[in-house]
Amino acid sequence: MRKRIPKLGLGALTDTRDHRGRRHASIVPAVRLMLLGMVAGCKGLSEVENFLDDMSAATRRLFGLPQKLSDTTCRDMLLRLELDELRAVLHRSVAMMDKAKALAPDGLPFGVVSMDGRSTATNLWDQNDPLAQLHHSANGSAYSLVRTITSCLVSSPARTCLDMHPIPASTNENGVFAEAFTALLSTAGHLFRLVTYDSGANAAANAALVLAHAKHYLFRVKAEQPTIFDECKRCLGRLTVANGHALGTEILGGKLYTRTLWLSSKLAGWNDYPGLKCALRLQVTIEDKVTGDVTVENRYSITSLSETAMSARGWATVLRRHWAVENNCHNTWDRLMQEDKRPWVRLPRGMLRAMVLRRVAYNLLGWFRSVTQRSEQARATPWKRLMDLIYSALEHATAEILAHPRPLEPLACI
Repeated sequence: MRKRIPKLGLGALTDTRDHRGRRHASIVPAVRLMLLGMVAGCKGLSEVENFLDDMSAATRRLFGLPQKLSDTTCRDMLLRLELDELRAVLHRSVAMMDKAKALAPDGLPFGVVSMDGRSTATNLWDQNDPLAQLHHSANGSAYSLVRTITSCLVSSPARTCLDMHPIPASTNENGVFAEAFTALLSTAGHLFRLVTYDSGANAAANAALVLAHAKHYLFRVKAEQPTIFDECKRCLGRLTVANGHALGTEILGGKLYTRTLWLSSKLAGWNDYPGLKCALRLQVTIEDKVTGDVTVENRYSITSLSETAMSARGWATVLRRHWAVENNCHNTWDRLMQEDKRPWVRLPRGMLRAMVLRRVAYNLLGWFRSVTQRSEQARATPWKRLMDLIYSALEHATAEILAHPRPLEPLACI
C-alpha cells in the first residue's frame, strides 16, 4: 500500500475549501485515510476515525496522516471532492495494474469487459441533484436511487473495476450506455476486445456503437425482447444435448449443476442487426441432491464474434465470467464493504464519491490478493481475513518492523 497509494495521484484532487480557517492544510491525508480505512475493512466514517486512533505512530508517519481526524471532517472533505477527479484516481489505479502486467487475460484469449447497472437507495436527496432519481414507496414515503454502471475486466485475475459511470436521473442504462462505453474506451480501450452486457443494453444502436470502435459485443437476450428472443429459440431451442457441447457438472451448495452449450450462425445478419454473427444458448440443469427436484434454465445471447472465435470451453468461460461484475464486484461491495447498508454518506453526491473510493480500494485489495500473492492458498484468502490482516498490520507496525518488513501474516499476529 505504501508503494501503490502515492501513485494514485491524490495530490491532483482539487481542494475547494475556503483558505480561511482551515484546520488541515491539505485534503489529501483525509482521502488517504478513508482509502486505507476501506482497505482495512472499515464500514463507516466513525470506524475510520477509530482506525486512525488504533494506528501506530510509525504507520501514521509512513502514510503522512495526522494524529487526529474526526469522522465529520472526513465527511465534509469527501463531499467537497469532484466526482470526475475521483474517477480519474480509479483510472490511475487501473493504469498502475496495467503497467505491472497485472491485467493480462487469464483463461481467455483476449480481454473481456462486463458492464452492468447498479442501484443504491437512500432516504436523503437534493431535488436539484441530476444524479439522484426520486421514487415513492408503496406507503408514500420518498427515497432516491443512485445508479451507476460498473465496468469490470472479467478476463483479469483480480476481476478489476475499470470504471464507475453515474447514470443521470433523467435516463436509464440503455440511454447512458453510449456515454459510459465511450468513456471506458478513452481510459481502458486497449485492455479489451469484447464487451458483455445483459439485456438492458441489447439494442441495435449500442451494437453499432461497439462495432464502430473496432470492438465486439455479447448481449443477453430475454423474453422482454420477444422478436429476437423468439428467433433465438427457433434456431437453438429445439436442439438436443447430442447436438451441443457438454461442459461438465459441478456441485455447489448441495446442488448438482450440469451445463450444455449450443452455438448457431443461422442468425447472422438477422433483421439487419449490426454485426450479428452468432447466437448462443446455455442450458443449466440444476438437481437438488436432497429433494431430487430438477430445474432447467436456458439463457440466450447474441454476439458479433463468429462461432469459431473461441472454443466451446472459451465461450462458456465468457458466459460465466460475465457474472463476475455481480459476483466479484457488486457482491464484495455489498456483503463485505456493506455499500448498500452503510454508504458512509447518505446524500447522493457523497454516496457517489465514497463509491469511487471503494472501487479503488477493491482494486488495490484484488491486486494484492490475486496477483501479488504467489501461492494458490494465499490467493484464496477470504476478503474479510485479508482486511483484518491489513488492519492488524497497520495497528501494530513499529518503525523497526517497517524498516525490515516481514510477510503480512506473521506481522498481523503480533
